[in-house]
Amino acid sequence: MATNSLYVTTKTLEPYFVDKTTGVSLAGGKVYFYKDEARTTAKGVFQLAGAPPNYTFAALPNPITLSAQGTIMNAGGNNVALYYLPFETDQPGAAEELYYVVVEDSAGNVQFTREGWPSAGGAISSTTVSDGTMTNQISNSQFIEVLFDPSETLTIAYVGAATTTVEIAPNWSLEIIHNGNGSSTIVRTAIAGDTNTPTNPPYTLTITPGANITSTRLFQTLSGNPDIWVPSVAGEKGYVAGGALLGAGSTVTMNYNPSVGTTQQIFTDTNITAATAYFGDTAQLLQGDNTGLGGVGSVTIELVLSVAAATVISSVQVVGLESNETGVAYRQDTINRQQDYLSHFYKPALAAKPIPSYLQG
Repeated sequence: MATNSLYVTTKTLEPYFVDKTTGVSLAGGKVYFYKDEARTTAKGVFQLAGAPPNYTFAALPNPITLSAQGTIMNAGGNNVALYYLPFETDQPGAAEELYYVVVEDSAGNVQFTREGWPSAGGAISSTTVSDGTMTNQISNSQFIEVLFDPSETLTIAYVGAATTTVEIAPNWSLEIIHNGNGSSTIVRTAIAGDTNTPTNPPYTLTITPGANITSTRLFQTLSGNPDIWVPSVAGEKGYVAGGALLGAGSTVTMNYNPSVGTTQQIFTDTNITAATAYFGDTAQLLQGDNTGLGGVGSVTIELVLSVAAATVISSVQVVGLESNETGVAYRQDTINRQQDYLSHFYKPALAAKPIPSYLQG
């Protein structure tokens, strides 16, 4: 079930409100919800809406008018479960913001209040996935190694109407679909630490498209896994969080593209700010339809780039998830550790390298 875990409810299936003196149902009473630290400022409460697996949360009236039986009901008179959002926003990392609740009878007499509700003392947290708790499945994510002289500009020339694909870095290829002649350029730029760039990348890659390009994509293939992370049962689990650091004006769409089957979008974003920033999103994958066998089938993570403007990119991340966790931070690894993850790229060539023989004089 895909719900935002920052919305919480109590364990009681149906709260029942009674008069503090008589003990009879608090029919027609009202329940007011305020910010705990600003007790004249209303704070929203919610009911579950939508349909499985993609539920949403809809605002309830504030105050809530209790039913004739003294239970919670919405504006339409329907019995509903009450959900709180004890944070400033519904985004991961939001600061805690609890409720002050006032319950009155139908004549306006206060029956009771609750403060620091529903989790006094900060017992809950809006951080659903913390940095470093899971492993980025993209290797060479900050382009710590490239297959060209990083002190020079790589120029990729193309001719006529065709598709030109060039391996530009370990595990990274650039595909250019063009209908005429032109050339694209790639530059790797070292980033100074005092720039305080999000995700602290040692390098960014700038890819500038040439003339007559109809499509360009930067991609990495995850070999041998025909349908990695997809749910075995449709609509249950099977989430992927993707993200990338983008320079100002850069546009990227990240897709999950199996060797056979359905291509699915993970996120798409344009950095319209003047500063470099990290963008990403979480998507639920469809049930697997890749007929490729293990060891043969694959999944390609592709970054579709703008053909009209340069793209500045680094810190590419893809993480498989069991639940709909949003706001997954980029996992920062050292250059040493990123080099360790490239063993699969270099090992086949090293294993095939000729070695001296005792038969040689």
